[in-house]
Amino acid sequence: MRRYVILFTQGLIWNKEKPFWEQQWNGHKEYWLKIREENNELKIHSGGPFSNHTGGMIIIDIEDEGILNGLIFKDPAVENFLLNPVVYPWQPVVSDF
Repeated sequence: MRRYVILFTQGLIWNKEKPFWEQQWNGHKEYWLKIREENNELKIHSGGPFSNHTGGMIIIDIEDEGILNGLIFKDPAVENFLLNPVVYPWQPVVSDF
């Protein structure tokens, strides 16, 4: 499997006057929890918002980047333009501390 970082930045409907917990998430967290539970072809290591309210990220292992992109663009927060996703292949120098 390959490791990726999905970087989520503020989308078109992100209200910059509100903190991340007051945004219109529409099932974003639940979507990724369901993906993690139902799909044994990937491993989600971690994910969550940035404390400066600018977006967030997910660290995920999956073999096929095309499948990953398909999953990302079905995310309700991406579909409704709350978040803009960017996928980066990632190879950590140190994996365990």
